[in-house]
Amino acid sequence: MGGTKPLSVTKRAEKAADEVLGTELGMLKFDPALFAADADWADKQVVIVTTYLPTGEFQANAVLRHDSAVNAALAAYYSQQQAKVREAAKAEREAEEQRVADLKKGAAKVRSAMAKNAPKLSKDEMNRPGIRGGWLG
Repeated sequence: MGGTKPLSVTKRAEKAADEVLGTELGMLKFDPALFAADADWADKQVVIVTTYLPTGEFQANAVLRHDSAVNAALAAYYSQQQAKVREAAKAEREAEEQRVADLKKGAAKVRSAMAKNAPKLSKDEMNRPGIRGGWLG
């Protein structure tokens, strides 16, 4: 009854890190009077907590330079991407199942129409050789 064991936060973060690092959404520069980073922060990943505003802008609320916070954010990103992949696969499966059901329904209609329009054979005709029930049937 064993299934696959869920990936740990660290493993999910590792899987997402390359994709996230390869994506550039834009540049942010904070007012040094409000937020000061030092040289130790250079080329390190951080988590920026923001609020999405109705104007389409993001308001930065906090910057966290903490490995656990970065790993948790990357793991959440990975999980979100995997959920999208699963959702797309499910939609594709359901569409295929619907196509098969539609084909079966169409085939049943054709068989029904053929049965209605098929000539009716008498018992004597049915017993002729080559007809079902006769020599070959």
